[in-house]
Amino acid sequence: MQRAFMIMAAAGALVVCVAQAACASSIATVRPASAHAGGVTVAAARAASPSYSVFAGMDLPNQVTRGPDGAYWFTNVGSNSIGRVNASGTLSDFTAPGINSPGGITAGPDGALWFTNEGTFNGNAWVGSSIGRITANGSVRMFRAPSIVDPSSITVGSDGALWFTNAAGRAGSIGRISLSGSITTFTAAAIHHPVGITAGPDAALWFTNSNNTIGRITTTGMASSFASPAVKGPDGITAGPDGALWFADEGAYNGDYYVHPSIGRITPGGQIKIFTNAGIVAPTGIAAGPDGALWFTNSDFPNGPGSIGRITTTGNVSIFRSHTIRGPLGISDGPAGKLIFTNYTGGVWLAGTIGLISTAGRVSAIANDGISATGAITGGPDGAEWFTNGHSIGQIDSAGHTTFFHVAGDLDPDSIVTGPDGALWFTERGTAPGGAIGRMTVKGQLTTYKARGIDAPSSITVGPDGALWFTNSGINVGGGYNDGSIGRVTTAGVVSIYRAKSISTGMPTSITVGPDRSLWFVTNDSIGRITTAGAISTFSGNGIFAPLGIVAGPDGTLWFTNYRGGTTGRGSIGRITTAGKVTDFDSPQIYGPDAIVSGPDNDLWFTNYVTGSIGRISVTGTVTVYRDPYNVYGPNAIAPGAANSIWFTGEASTVGMLSNLQGTNPASWKNPN
Repeated sequence: MQRAFMIMAAAGALVVCVAQAACASSIATVRPASAHAGGVTVAAARAASPSYSVFAGMDLPNQVTRGPDGAYWFTNVGSNSIGRVNASGTLSDFTAPGINSPGGITAGPDGALWFTNEGTFNGNAWVGSSIGRITANGSVRMFRAPSIVDPSSITVGSDGALWFTNAAGRAGSIGRISLSGSITTFTAAAIHHPVGITAGPDAALWFTNSNNTIGRITTTGMASSFASPAVKGPDGITAGPDGALWFADEGAYNGDYYVHPSIGRITPGGQIKIFTNAGIVAPTGIAAGPDGALWFTNSDFPNGPGSIGRITTTGNVSIFRSHTIRGPLGISDGPAGKLIFTNYTGGVWLAGTIGLISTAGRVSAIANDGISATGAITGGPDGAEWFTNGHSIGQIDSAGHTTFFHVAGDLDPDSIVTGPDGALWFTERGTAPGGAIGRMTVKGQLTTYKARGIDAPSSITVGPDGALWFTNSGINVGGGYNDGSIGRVTTAGVVSIYRAKSISTGMPTSITVGPDRSLWFVTNDSIGRITTAGAISTFSGNGIFAPLGIVAGPDGTLWFTNYRGGTTGRGSIGRITTAGKVTDFDSPQIYGPDAIVSGPDNDLWFTNYVTGSIGRISVTGTVTVYRDPYNVYGPNAIAPGAANSIWFTGEASTVGMLSNLQGTNPASWKNPN
């Protein structure tokens, strides 16, 4: 028997319902007859791979340099992009296939920017390592060679070529690339997993070695190194105003923190002097400032957010701290007599910021109002895609043009959907006390609905009754969630909450409308169903392993992602009938699947969070995976778009689109949005 009681809330009438399962759950795991022992036969690629487009924002900015256009250019490790900020503070980001964990960046003698791509370590070797070149208008070219392995820092040599450090390999190497792309690498006993590199006043290149030495190499490849017992962990290096080389010495890591950090100085003759100070804590980047001093970044690991340091050529140290400094890494001579630096983990969402510091120590930050901390995505009523974006709602078209709605108050959006009233509806997890449901028109007008029982709302969808239905993860108690529930809100703002013991501790997340006109959702270990009258039942057992996403398929069943499970434990795609019968589709190409959506040609499309790819599965279980040439980290949300496209978001401030979906039958599929 269902029981309910009425509570009045500010958002309108709140109906709280407590419901128990109306029927016992029944489940069976079925493997398709055509499946091999490992799961489903993986088909050959369809006619052709779709076209990828990826649009990025600042995420984990690493190194920064002044460009030949007067702007400042930086590498984004998180979003695998190259960022640019002009003198007025306007940010832009450039993506291209092959940008993969970009690190060092420098202005080349050809008017372009050159940067290193560290690549990805696959457990055995580095893949995707390269040297990149980007013009001032964003045109990117990659240079690859087997000898480029985990490149880190890059600089211009006195010979007009670019010189870079290869940190990996047997002992690492120093690389040289001409403006035409001709690559030479140098190895020697004096080269040992080098990190930083800079041009010296003696026409040679100077670099830091991981064996705690400072190296020097001529443009003809003659290498030597210099040691001192006081050098413990050299990192960044730069030419100082006094004709010497200065380097940041992070110190030796003892398992808890860095000991014996310092700022070092070495003359062209190899004489080393070390400067220590209580304010020098795990420094990494260093640059000559406009005031004749050296400026450096302190990570302050592990006890602080970081700081910016200044040292004169005579060794006088000053330390500057600010709430806008967080995880500083790269630093360079900046605009208007200031220093510019990257905050690797700055900002509210820890996606990073760009900071400025005057020679007097005044600190400011350049606001990141673009793509950042992306979440869910949906097709909007205006034909554009709408997505949750940190503390804002974003709108994007197929050309990558974006508009952001930053509203007053604590906006913390998570899931988003187009409502039956032509507005965007979304969940707000972080709005005190427990969360809220938001509504925004395409013009940016916001209404927020708060009510008792809305606790950490997660997913939201339009129900068959014209209301919005959402999941409540519940109340966080000691790291676990209690009191999970299903919510309903009408377009007039009347909220109802439905509870059941079977989902209370299950953290309900994704929700969708089923073919039976009920709402189907996932918990951390089950598939749930709720009727529009509020009756809740759950299904669990074989074939259901930590489900995350769920969607109604074109075959009259529900399809869901198992983040774990399958024969390899790496995840699988599941299908459940409205009667609770489960089929588990396994494939070596499925790894950490997250969101799932019904898309073109009556197929299901899903995100592979772990491998950074987009997958596709037919209703008969044929799996195809499309590898992402842009190296998007952690694709999570996915949605069908206009013109038979598929849109997705990456965890590291990216929005992507797949178009030209070959092998589909557009006439058989309509965008449900």
